[in-house]
Amino acid sequence: MQDAPAPAGPGDWPHSEVGRFHRAVALFVCVVALTLGSAELVRHHRPAEAVVLAAVAVPHGLLAAVLVRRLRRIEVTPPE
Repeated sequence: MQDAPAPAGPGDWPHSEVGRFHRAVALFVCVVALTLGSAELVRHHRPAEAVVLAAVAVPHGLLAAVLVRRLRRIEVTPPE
């Protein structure tokens, strides 16, 4: 009978890539929200509607910028 493998540490793959994966998924959701907001702005362009759509789009744009910056700074460690 073989011994059980040693438990994976937080620096081992795939544990080291989980944060990057979740940031990429969150960035995708932000891009979808910005795309939908832009498409709705083309359809509904009265001033009150534009204000509401801008109020939704601005936080998503800021969050997308932060996520892109963090994704670029994360060091990629390929599995061995």
